[in-house]
Amino acid sequence: MLDDLNKKTLCFCAVKKRNAGEHKQLQKIISEAREELEKDIDTTKIGNEHYTIYSQLLSQVREIQTVMDLYEIEDNKRSYYIEQLEKCKQIYQDLSRQRSSNNKATGK
Repeated sequence: MLDDLNKKTLCFCAVKKRNAGEHKQLQKIISEAREELEKDIDTTKIGNEHYTIYSQLLSQVREIQTVMDLYEIEDNKRSYYIEQLEKCKQIYQDLSRQRSSNNKATGK
């Protein structure tokens, strides 16, 4: 299983900024691998105590993925708010120009 994961994610492992689609695809691959490993550990009849550290590691991976998902949601909100602020800024500038033109036309 891990060999398959390594083959699938080699292109993602380079230090580079990923776009949203690549990030989601990588998170999906990691989630599927994590879930499959958790399932394998749970169904193993012999000595689950030997897999304790793996279970803890997978639990940490799950927590990290949750935090990353929350981060992505907040990042999307931030981008939306910045876009709205830019629109407000543009409207304000347009209104200021109109007022300025009206004041010049009326001689005030």
